[in-house]
Amino acid sequence: MAAPLAQLLALAPFAVNNLNGLRAEDRTRFNRETLKQLLARDDLDDKHRGQLRELDDMLKDASGSADQTPVFLLSLFLETDDNSPRASLGFGDVDNADQITTLTHGIETDMASLGEWADSAVKMEKALSRALTRADPSAESAVVLFMEWDSGGTSNAWNIERPGGGAERLAQLQRGFEVSSPGAQRNLGLHSLATTAGAQMIADNPELVDNVWLYGSAGVTEDAARALERQISQGTLSVRCTPLMRQTISSHPSDGDRAPSIRSTLVPFAVWTPSVPTADGSPGTATAGVRWESALRGTTPNAAPSGIT
Repeated sequence: MAAPLAQLLALAPFAVNNLNGLRAEDRTRFNRETLKQLLARDDLDDKHRGQLRELDDMLKDASGSADQTPVFLLSLFLETDDNSPRASLGFGDVDNADQITTLTHGIETDMASLGEWADSAVKMEKALSRALTRADPSAESAVVLFMEWDSGGTSNAWNIERPGGGAERLAQLQRGFEVSSPGAQRNLGLHSLATTAGAQMIADNPELVDNVWLYGSAGVTEDAARALERQISQGTLSVRCTPLMRQTISSHPSDGDRAPSIRSTLVPFAVWTPSVPTADGSPGTATAGVRWESALRGTTPNAAPSGIT
């Protein structure tokens, strides 16, 4: 490592560790040092220190076993308001993957749930790797667990602020993959309120991702729904739903060798209204409306990849 980078690694790793677009190995090196320095701080409460220690233990276990899926620490920081840790982790060879699938959570989830979500990410990576290598034995897959956003609790599901913040951070991560792995297919696995955040990100960043799975959608804004419809009709985006969401969706005759197309279906649900202040100055909220869903022509929509819990 060059002398200036070595100095940054020792003195200020946080100046480099969260730069999207760097290779996963380099980011992990700087993030491991950031983690070490965070654990040495004396201003963390027991809860947040315990979450960082669990992360540290996970990384040590992964690096100490040749049989485990390689784990990369792609980002790490503390929220400015409460010192709660946020991170993104890569499972599999993120730098050389032909397919990168980003998985993220819904409400009432933070780094306290790291173990559970990391297990799901590992299972997803193995399932996708098996499916991918059946088509191309030389192909590589990776799954990224995105835990950088504050999804809040149940009360936060009724406005767009938290999903909007998550959408911005998720877009930055995907833009980084666009630079560090320009030839890789980029996919999203979105759960609960993350479907709102992810749909907004896709709407704001056309052609940034290729495929998206929705698990138990919390609804999307009307503008996002229209934007996703356009991308689907243009053939730049594929959307798949979990079995629960498929109950209202029908399949269509096969189009032979044509790329799968998608039909939108409207079912009772909630659509986000624009956050326009009401007469008393309070923000707008979600109202009864419709949910946007999709169906692959020629099949029923794909179920969630095995391993998702």
